[in-house]
Amino acid sequence: MQREIGEGHLLGFHTATPHHANHRFLNPEIFEQSLNDGIADIVSIQGSAPKLVRPPFWNYDKRTFAAYQQHGMHILLTDLSANDGKIYGFKASLRRRSNMLHLLTDVRERIAAGELPAVDGNIPVVVTFHDINSYTADHMAEYLQILMDCARAVQLPTATKPFYDDKAALERAALARSIRDSAQVVRLPGFWNWLWE
Repeated sequence: MQREIGEGHLLGFHTATPHHANHRFLNPEIFEQSLNDGIADIVSIQGSAPKLVRPPFWNYDKRTFAAYQQHGMHILLTDLSANDGKIYGFKASLRRRSNMLHLLTDVRERIAAGELPAVDGNIPVVVTFHDINSYTADHMAEYLQILMDCARAVQLPTATKPFYDDKAALERAALARSIRDSAQVVRLPGFWNWLWE
């Protein structure tokens, strides 16, 4: 994380639990301690508390939502997932391109329906990669090229500068895309909505 801060990245909170535990299933004391520990770690590295959280497994409820809010964090989910999570030993997705095409088609429809907000003249689209996955880290340029190729294929225009390189602009965009209410209906990629319904 220190390297990422040194390279100009913005740190958000994901988890500070052993084994990537689902926050909803933690008892309140352990959950609160994990938030305090993780936030303290991030403060020690970047000098400020994180404003963004992506709950493990995209899963939260009213209790965890309220706890994140009490710590000044806003939930940021995703529009596209590379499906590259390092779960059960799988490190790469054989469906990278078809997955991105499918998800970007959905994003294009959501943009056309006015569901995604514009920020600083552009509509930010949130894409999730697991950069701790060694395959993803080694192939990040390829993943980003696939993302741009698929955006063109589904006729989804991109900004002149398609990826954020300014931390303040990134944070504004991410906060605009964050979940405002624990009852807000969200659309997650893949099977995640089905799993948590």
